[in-house]
Amino acid sequence: MFLVTKFIREKSVFLSRFYSVRVRFAPSPTGHIHLGSLRTALYNYLFCKSHRGKYILRIEDTDQTRVIDGATEHLIDMLKWTGIEFDEGPHIIGSQHGPYIQSQRLHIYQEYSNHLLKTNQAYKCFCSSERLDLLRRQAASRGEVPKYDNRCRHLSQKEMDKKLETNLPYVIRFKLEHYLECWQDAVYGPIHYDVAANEGDVVILKSDGYPTYHFANVVDDHLMNITHVLRGVEWQVSTVKHLLLHKAFNWTPPTYAHLPLLQNKDGKKFSKRQNDTHVEHYKNMGYYPEAVLNILTNSGSGFKVQDTSGMSLPQLIDNFDLSKLHTNSTRVDFDRLADFNRLAIQRRLKCDKSKSELIERLRRILEEKYFQNGSSTTSSSSSLSSSSVLSSTHKTEDFNDDNYLANVLYNTQVIIIIIIIIINIFFNYYQNYNYCYYYYYHVIG
Repeated sequence: MFLVTKFIREKSVFLSRFYSVRVRFAPSPTGHIHLGSLRTALYNYLFCKSHRGKYILRIEDTDQTRVIDGATEHLIDMLKWTGIEFDEGPHIIGSQHGPYIQSQRLHIYQEYSNHLLKTNQAYKCFCSSERLDLLRRQAASRGEVPKYDNRCRHLSQKEMDKKLETNLPYVIRFKLEHYLECWQDAVYGPIHYDVAANEGDVVILKSDGYPTYHFANVVDDHLMNITHVLRGVEWQVSTVKHLLLHKAFNWTPPTYAHLPLLQNKDGKKFSKRQNDTHVEHYKNMGYYPEAVLNILTNSGSGFKVQDTSGMSLPQLIDNFDLSKLHTNSTRVDFDRLADFNRLAIQRRLKCDKSKSELIERLRRILEEKYFQNGSSTTSSSSSLSSSSVLSSTHKTEDFNDDNYLANVLYNTQVIIIIIIIIINIFFNYYQNYNYCYYYYYHVIG
């Protein structure tokens, strides 16, 4: 049965490479999506769409101890807000290469790990966590990089059967080989790393039946016909493991391209623990998605033009060029975010529909301030609808004195902001949405 399914899958992979680029974004549902993950999702999207390919969302939830309920849905919503959408994924009905959630694919990983066991390319490892911890401490005392000593690779069949009879827990390890040839990174060029000389045999299946990142990625990339893998440079050192796994199955590996490290203003890598790098943080601050995308596309390049300021998502697709991507780590210049937001607003002011949406957005903020959270209102029930606020035929008897004065103040402020927008349209001086925030909180407030 394995050979039959293997033959069908192999033919599918072989044929797909002739007609479509297929890339994937494979996040873990462990919290808010931050700017580093957004950059990975964005560049995969731009590469895919610039080649008229298919974009797949795959959820890597193999570390069940870190999974957060609702994180997947939140991630999809945040990416949709930026304009990034998928052709296949767990949220899309009719997708053909599912399941797209790794915890729903355990039987597949079991099947392929058994194949490696049968072909003597993997083995069961019974080493306890205490022994592995001892190896790490001993290596540290010698000033060496900790690695597994491959002890269980040399167990006889008799020794292995005896351990199995006592129901000892075990993991499955893949036998690493010396990899002396260079492999080609689509961004960094030729890379050489002999993984077997620096690391011990890698775990591919944990004792709980869940796969490790390395094994699940290789199997899923193959079965989902992924042609190109764009991911962070921190995974570059793991690529040889993935190439060796492809070789063990006699599969053709995808093209690997690693994106340079993005750093925040203090030179550190983005982290999910930093609230000011969460995508949702910038959405809640009132920034437009184009501004958030522009701050990423202007950090490390990857485009036919040097400056992508003010570009929309379709324009970014048209100008994307992976060969132009820099290889040095880049600090994100958050000081330019306001400028990018100004450009996003200027583009919206050229469209009547977008202009109306902008004014409505400002109106909602004022309404929330003065009729829900503000001190001028006496109760939340006095909040006004859009039509009643902008109407010139209010009935004064519907309001008490406080609410009437608040209503007059509210309408006056709306008129002032509309005048500000109109003046700045003519003088091309309207800076950004944050100017209006300044007006709300420092002038009105």
